[in-house]
Amino acid sequence: MEVRYINKDELRNWWPWVRKGLDKVLEKTPESWIPEDLYCDCYENRSMLWAALEYNRPIGFFVIQPNQTNVHVWVAYLEKPNLQHLQEGFEHIKGIARNGGCQTVTFSSFRKGWSKRARELGFSERTWICEV
Repeated sequence: MEVRYINKDELRNWWPWVRKGLDKVLEKTPESWIPEDLYCDCYENRSMLWAALEYNRPIGFFVIQPNQTNVHVWVAYLEKPNLQHLQEGFEHIKGIARNGGCQTVTFSSFRKGWSKRARELGFSERTWICEV
């Protein structure tokens, strides 16, 4: 799996595909954001969109919000979720955090399935923080 940063000049071309994934996420979980919030944040460089590709075809993406000490995963999406791709994506996120001098990676989710998966990825159960 290749993971590629999508800069703001490429955002418009990627957005129709990303938007479909965001709509699928919103079908499964009650979030307070709308897809346009993510577009705006990525365009203004407050958040970063990363695409996961396999054989040059997009299979997923994640949007992160880095700050001085933490990288927050705003949303992550895989067309066909599997543990290997999830682990590879998370390792990439941890690398981004380390390279940026961050100490933690966080996320929040209403989905109950994350309680098990988050522990497998190294997050602590109470606060969903993973030190990198």
